[in-house]
Amino acid sequence: MADKSSSFGYLPPLTLALVLSYMAVAMPLAVIPPFITSWPGYGNAVAGLVVGCAFISTILTRTLAGGFADRRGGRSAMRLGLVLYTLASAICLVAGLDLLPRNASLGLLIVGRLLLGIGESYTLVGMHGWGIGLIGPQGAGKVLTWTGAAMYGAFAFGGPLGLELYHLAGFSTLMGVCTLLPLIGWPSCKAFRLHPFSRTNVNPSGPSWGRSGLSAWSWRFRVSGLPSWARFSPSISLPDTGISEA
Repeated sequence: MADKSSSFGYLPPLTLALVLSYMAVAMPLAVIPPFITSWPGYGNAVAGLVVGCAFISTILTRTLAGGFADRRGGRSAMRLGLVLYTLASAICLVAGLDLLPRNASLGLLIVGRLLLGIGESYTLVGMHGWGIGLIGPQGAGKVLTWTGAAMYGAFAFGGPLGLELYHLAGFSTLMGVCTLLPLIGWPSCKAFRLHPFSRTNVNPSGPSWGRSGLSAWSWRFRVSGLPSWARFSPSISLPDTGISEA
């Protein structure tokens, strides 16, 4: 059984992957309004729609992401989220190349933003489930702390960086960078082959571990009054860590 410090050592690589993926969300956030309003005939309302649609898709798909993480594990959910981030940024890149009529480019940009929101759901839910699965329920608060720091750190630095890059190199270059950032975090999601804690590393009077998740009174039970998208983590089980995957 690994000690607590070695278990928490799994968090920094996962947090780095989350920071990089959220930079793909934060960097275009301040850029899309001036980019859209630079098109003749497109105003602030359209720009606001393009910005906001990503968050709508995040809300609507959080339940799907939670269910996926429950079935396939947090690792699989986070990896899928990173792929969706990359695909969404690539679609937005094409929309900014002036290869299509303005209406088609706008539609493509909206599709990319919607896909970005879906990727956000899977990445965040996956980070929660995988992180708690690796460390154990006793470290849930630290997982949530690191996740929040990664998210808001990316937003704090991503906005200024995105605007600077937009002014220096244009929208398509910015989206090219956003396409690459989640891929840089991908190696973190292929690590961690060994389980850092054992089934005996749980208080006998508390939750018991089984292959179907937490039994008796579990995390799911403790937050059973919330919808699945609002839970801090999906059911946690040994397969949920993805350790046994090739």
